[in-house]
Amino acid sequence: MAADRPERLRGAALMASDYEWLREFESGSTAAEIARKHRTTARHVERRLKAAREAEAAARYEADVPPWLAWITPLFPIAPFTPQSTCAHKGPIPAGSRLYCPVDGCHQSGFDGHPYLKRDPRTDPKPEPRPPAGAAPKTAAKTRRERRAARRGAA
Repeated sequence: MAADRPERLRGAALMASDYEWLREFESGSTAAEIARKHRTTARHVERRLKAAREAEAAARYEADVPPWLAWITPLFPIAPFTPQSTCAHKGPIPAGSRLYCPVDGCHQSGFDGHPYLKRDPRTDPKPEPRPPAGAAPKTAAKTRRERRAARRGAA
C-alpha cells in the first residue's frame, strides 16, 4: 500500500500541472512557450494538454445528475499542502468541471451555482422562535454539585 503512495502523489502533481498548463494554453500561450517556461519538451506539453482536455471533458456533469451523486476531484497545490498553500488553478474553475479546490479561503468547484444546490424557501426549516423582548433570560440548570449543596444546606 505504501509503495503506490509516490505514484498517487505524482499523479496528483501531474494533474495540477496539466490543469495549470491547460489554463495557460487557453489564455493564449503556445505549447512551445509553456515547454520553455517549465523546462520540458513541447511534445510532452501537448500530450499532457490532450490528457487534461480529455479528463475535463470526462468530468463534466450531466444536467440531470445531482452534484452530490457525482465524484469530485480535489485539485491540490503542486507544493506541499499547508494552510499557507496557494491555489493550483489560475482563475475560476469552469462550470461543470468536477475539480474542487480545497485550499483554505478558496473552496471553488465546478458545481458552484448549480441549480441542485440552490435553496428552496418552501422547504427551508422555520427559524427558531425568539423570546419576547421583555422576558427574563433563562437561568442555567444547576450542576450536580450545586443541587447536592442546596439539599445539604436545607437538611
